[in-house]
Amino acid sequence: MVQPIPTVTISDKTWAVDIANTQEEIQAGLSGWPSLFLNHGMLFDLGSDLTVTITTLQMLFSLDIIFFNSSGVVTEIMYGLAPGNTEPSAIPARFFLEVNAGEAEGVVAGDYVVINDYDIPSTPSIFEGLIMATIPVMVLGLMIKAIKDYSK
Repeated sequence: MVQPIPTVTISDKTWAVDIANTQEEIQAGLSGWPSLFLNHGMLFDLGSDLTVTITTLQMLFSLDIIFFNSSGVVTEIMYGLAPGNTEPSAIPARFFLEVNAGEAEGVVAGDYVVINDYDIPSTPSIFEGLIMATIPVMVLGLMIKAIKDYSK
């Protein structure tokens, strides 16, 4: 079965995207790519809202970069980032979308983002993480108590 191509839509703009969601894919990004087709990009999924430093040291063309958070709200946009630069993001974001320079024109902070045909992996909340870390300790404690009681 042919998998549908993921897309990102912001306002009246839609891009077909490649997904980068592993450490290797995120680090490589578009480095060395000769170009992007019109209305195509790369969507980076960081797994949670983070600040990042974008590097275009290995890039061959300029980019617009749209950052958006886990709620799907655009938080920041970098326009016309040329090859050979590094630029830190100012606001934490889970996702960023790299597209050809000029294609993000009209996108503004606060716009809502829709991602289609990509199953976004869920990340556990801090509360869920604490519960999952506590359960094995509780089970171990109960096992030790049961062994002590059985040994008596």
